[in-house]
Amino acid sequence: MTEEMEKNFKDLEELYKLGMLDAEGYAFQKKQLEDEMARESGQAASAPIQQETTSPSLEAPPPLPEIPKIHVSVGGREIGEFEHEEVIKKIRTGEIRRDARVWKKGMPDWVDAGNLPELEDYFGPPPDKTVTMSPPADPMYSKWRLVRTFEGHKYAVNSVAFSPDGRHIVSGSYDKTLKLWETASGRLVRTFEDHERVISVAFSPDGQYIVSGFTSSDKTLKLWETASGRLVRTFEDAASVKATFNPDGQYIVSGSDTLKLWETASGRLVRTFEGHNQSVSSVAFSPDGRHIVSGTSYEGLKLWETASGRLVRTFEDAAYVIATFNPDGQYIVSGSSDKTLKLWETGSGRLIRTFEGHKYNVISVAFSPDGRHIVSGSVDKTLKLWETSSGRLVRTFEGHEREVNSVAFSPDGRHIVSGSVDTTLKLWGVE
Repeated sequence: MTEEMEKNFKDLEELYKLGMLDAEGYAFQKKQLEDEMARESGQAASAPIQQETTSPSLEAPPPLPEIPKIHVSVGGREIGEFEHEEVIKKIRTGEIRRDARVWKKGMPDWVDAGNLPELEDYFGPPPDKTVTMSPPADPMYSKWRLVRTFEGHKYAVNSVAFSPDGRHIVSGSYDKTLKLWETASGRLVRTFEDHERVISVAFSPDGQYIVSGFTSSDKTLKLWETASGRLVRTFEDAASVKATFNPDGQYIVSGSDTLKLWETASGRLVRTFEGHNQSVSSVAFSPDGRHIVSGTSYEGLKLWETASGRLVRTFEDAAYVIATFNPDGQYIVSGSSDKTLKLWETGSGRLIRTFEGHKYNVISVAFSPDGRHIVSGSVDKTLKLWETSSGRLVRTFEGHEREVNSVAFSPDGRHIVSGSVDTTLKLWGVE
């Protein structure tokens, strides 16, 4: 195995541990790497994935390994191993105390037995688990349609974003490229090539630049000129997985093991935000730039003061989360591994509302430009459109064949773009 291939496998393991891939997605991408390694070595591999000119075809992933038993510990002493459904049942009936800790192979750390939503996400829901569905769709939003599918990436699309004028879309992929697309035609304008797997992309407020974050083993941010594709600057020691610009474009925040604030023009590190003990899964600036919200795998959401780096508040009751502010900054929406979205009041940290309807992890969220609606993407292969004020489900978008890693509204609110593990982007619009 080459050094680069070994690193690719390590990156994949890291994404799985961060919760950015479910077991099926992990198995699928691992098989892609194994086939690529076999082809490079000239050895026979299991039937490689064939890329068609019209749409990519996906092989069924190989059978997943048997689910390992779950270890249970009370007071620091392990008391036994159990099947996953048995553990859930014993916790519900009180046979296993809720202050116990549980763990299985593949999990990064022990989990509190009292946190049932998180346990069910890792171990699978009990047979009688039901999903709460919302009322029928709002007629005003019943005429959304699939406008087009963008094809060109070889592996999972991890991040998508509209340009400020809505004329272009940028996508970042596990195939180590960024791609710039023309929204109206679907034409590929340019490919930005680099040597690491792209996890996040964002346009500067004026649209002149794009910032990209890579798997944290690369430890860099990269700043690109949109018009030419030129690499303007590399930010070293960023340990970046997620990155975005502040509202005036003068600063960039990056998140991985820590949060770091950078000066865009010089690349200077301005500040490191201390307080995270887990990998950062999302970062976002408030609309006025005075605050930053970050999401982590187990520590919930954290709200930071940009100017001082002070931790303002931790929003509890959230497992692996991604989050963003509404347009006026008064609210934050988060998506979680408990299959829900949650709406929080920024000033008080109060939980306003929970949105239920997805079947698996919610891994991407975005507000409409007017703040009246929220779109979410999930491991269940769907997008869902929600009414912010009531929590009502307006519409479900189906069409992706794999997890929906990223969603974004166009600046005019009439289009949504989604990026998926199925290697495609899809543009949805109001008729």
